Amino acid sequence: MAIGQLLDYRRHVPPKDARLVVVLPERPEDDLAGLIESAGMGLVYEDGDKFVGWPVV
Repeated sequence: MAIGQLLDYRRHVPPKDARLVVVLPERPEDDLAGLIESAGMGLVYEDGDKFVGWPVV
């Protein structure tokens, strides 16, 4: 759902070329992480007391 929401929001919020990032409370399964990557989006998730994948470049 996050992928669809981000694509929808991007239509309305400048800049149009902003880096889209999915933020999750834990590491997703590999297939979901791959889907996020294939959509051209970054991934950030919580791992204990830190966030993995931040900053997204």
